[in-house]
Amino acid sequence: MPPDPGIRRTPRPATTITTVAAAVAVATAGTASAQNPAPSLHRSGRVTLGDASLEPGTTDGSALVRLRTPSRIDWDSLDLAAGESLRVRSETGSLASLHVVRSGQPARLAGRVTADGPFYLLSPGGLSLLAPGSVRAPRIFLSTLAAADESALLSGQPTAFSPAAAGPVEIDGSLTTTGGPLTVLGSRLNVTETAALRAPGSQIQLFAADSATVTASGAVGVTGVPPGPHHAGSSADLTTRGHLAARRIDLISEGFLRNGGRLETGGSNNRVLLSALSSTHEKHPDNASVIITHKLVVDGAFFPEGPIISPREGTNPGPVGGQRQTPRLSEPGFITQSDGRSTPMAYSPMQTLATTSPIPSTSPAPAVASRGRPDETTEPERPRPARRNPATVRKASFFGQTVKK
Repeated sequence: MPPDPGIRRTPRPATTITTVAAAVAVATAGTASAQNPAPSLHRSGRVTLGDASLEPGTTDGSALVRLRTPSRIDWDSLDLAAGESLRVRSETGSLASLHVVRSGQPARLAGRVTADGPFYLLSPGGLSLLAPGSVRAPRIFLSTLAAADESALLSGQPTAFSPAAAGPVEIDGSLTTTGGPLTVLGSRLNVTETAALRAPGSQIQLFAADSATVTASGAVGVTGVPPGPHHAGSSADLTTRGHLAARRIDLISEGFLRNGGRLETGGSNNRVLLSALSSTHEKHPDNASVIITHKLVVDGAFFPEGPIISPREGTNPGPVGGQRQTPRLSEPGFITQSDGRSTPMAYSPMQTLATTSPIPSTSPAPAVASRGRPDETTEPERPRPARRNPATVRKASFFGQTVKK
């Protein structure tokens, strides 16, 4: 029967089926998500050596590791967001834990890591400690270089570390040890302006290697390197712009080293070691880049621009003639080449740092009594000599091995 022409039929919207289907899909996806949540941190790790357990933390994305013996934990991924935490607790004593990222992905730590025993982390794919991330433990050993014997770290024995396919390391957050050494190994290391590395009473070692095999242990850090690893073709690079404080600071690179931060050592036998094919100590306003130590050991070509001062001199000398003066390093400060020669701090002549609000001065800067030796006087800033070609600079030895002269 033909339709009545007087009746108008309104067609059903074509989108109705699509809309319903979309709603069903969203509901289904929500149900699936609820049934299959993203794995929490403690589920991405497994104990592969020793006796330990992994438990969920107090917040989402956090984990608690309970140690009954020194243990190794393998992680599919190690990614801590800000506000998340990884806590390592020993049931007896102060037990070591070794954490290895097996996926080849870089470890990303923007949260808080705390351990009551030595904390060791191997992440060959790379490592980023992002602000406000922090690691705090009695001893800290971080490496993107692969260990020949991982279990040796737990026993405190030295083992070889190879830089083959090693990822870079970037540190924006803080690393703090409570009595032991702080060691970081990588192919390229970048310590940014926001970073703070502290090892009170102990040592900080940063080592950038792209071909040399390094011997190290979790207990004492780097214990040996092959002779003469400095080479012009190296891509290894070590840059520090943050604040490093310890009794001893060793910055070592197969290739190049740049310090634009604050290196501060204190206590008995304190020392800073700069060892690289070419090392540069940059100059920045208001002592943002400064080396404060009683002894500076230089290995390789050295281009100092920033101040190098003794702890007794302080870090904020008064202005003279409109400029803030950085005094000559006083005794017992000296530079030691690694062939054993010790010389006065010839690399640290009187230098000046512009103040944030320069003091007007219409007359030459007067000579004033030095805070070094009583018979010395300071003088206006000398013209800085032109930077020399690294190829013409005497190359010192590397841990006793002559590289180039």
